[in-house]
Amino acid sequence: MCNFGRLRIHINLKMFVKRVLIGFLVFLAVIISSLFLLPPFLGKSKPVSSNLLVVEGWVSDNAMAQAADQIRSGNYSMIVTTGGPTPEDVEMLYNGYIVIKCANLPIQNFKEITVEAFGDKGGNENAHFKLLVDNRMVGETYVSKKLQPYKFNVPDGINRIDSVTVVFDNDYFVSKSDDRNLYIRSIVIGNKEISARSDRNYLVNNGVKTPVHSNFAKRAAFDLMKLGIDSSKIIAVPAIGVKSERTLTSARTFATWVYRHKIHVSNCNIFSQGIHSRRSWLEYRFILGKHINVGIIAAHDPAFEKKWWTSRENIHKVFREGIGCLYFRILLLSQIF
Repeated sequence: MCNFGRLRIHINLKMFVKRVLIGFLVFLAVIISSLFLLPPFLGKSKPVSSNLLVVEGWVSDNAMAQAADQIRSGNYSMIVTTGGPTPEDVEMLYNGYIVIKCANLPIQNFKEITVEAFGDKGGNENAHFKLLVDNRMVGETYVSKKLQPYKFNVPDGINRIDSVTVVFDNDYFVSKSDDRNLYIRSIVIGNKEISARSDRNYLVNNGVKTPVHSNFAKRAAFDLMKLGIDSSKIIAVPAIGVKSERTLTSARTFATWVYRHKIHVSNCNIFSQGIHSRRSWLEYRFILGKHINVGIIAAHDPAFEKKWWTSRENIHKVFREGIGCLYFRILLLSQIF
C-alpha cells in the first residue's frame, strides 16, 4: 500500500513537470511569435485627412527624405518639427571641420585653449585633429576613446579670438565596427567654457556648410528646407531641456504651442520612424485628447527589414517599444472610463 502511494506521487510529479514544460514551451512560442509580428504592427501607418503634419526631428536622414516626399505628395499647408536637445557631443563622421564662434563673448586670459574631445579608433589609429585660432594653426593631436581635455598654448600677440576651428583630417571607414570618428564637446578659453553644440557654430564637410543645431526641431526644419520644402510652411517647436520622456515632452510642447497661438486643429498627422511610430501615435493622442483626431505616418526603417532579430540591439528596441505602447494604450483606455 505504501509503495502504491509513492508510485502515485511519482506519477503526479512527472505529470506536473510535463505540464510546466509544455506551458513554458507554449509561452516561449507566443513570445517568439509576438516578437516577429511586433515590428509590422509597431511601424504601421494610419494617416488621417489633414493639412498639418508634425515631423519628429530625431528621425534619420533617410526618414527625413521620406518626410519631404510625404509633404510633396500631401496637401499640407503647415509643417511643425518637434524634438528636444541634440546630443552634447558634436560628431564628426567625415573629414572636415567645425567652427566654434567666440566673438562678443566675455573671455579673458588667452594664453591657453583646451579642447574636450574623444574619438573612435579605426584601422589601428586614433582620430586626429588640428586646432586653428582665427585660421592660424596652434597645434594638433590624436585623441583617445575616452573624453579628455587637450591643452594648446595660444601664440603671442593674440588678444582677441573670433573663432576656433577644429579640423578632423584622418577619417577611416571599413565597416560599422571599424570606423574612425571624432567627437567635440567644448572648448575652454581662459575662464570661459564654450559648448561645441550651439546654433552659432557650423560644420563643413565636402564644402557643405551645416549649422550645429542645439535641438532636433531646428535641425529637422533646416533639413526639410535643404530638401526643397517651402520654408514659409515650416515651424520649429523645440522642447527645451528634456533628457527623458522625449516624445511625450515634445507632444506636450506641441499642444502648448497650439493653445498659446490659438491655432484651430481638428486633425493632424504625426511623422515618425519605424517601430517607434505607434508609440508616438499613442503618446500624441494621450496628450492632445479626444478633440484632435491624430493620425500616424511611419517612415520605412531598413534596420527592421531583413533578419533584424539577429541583432541584440534590435530585439531590445522591439521589446522596449512594445512595452511603451502597452503602457500608453492602458492610459488611453483610462481616459475613456
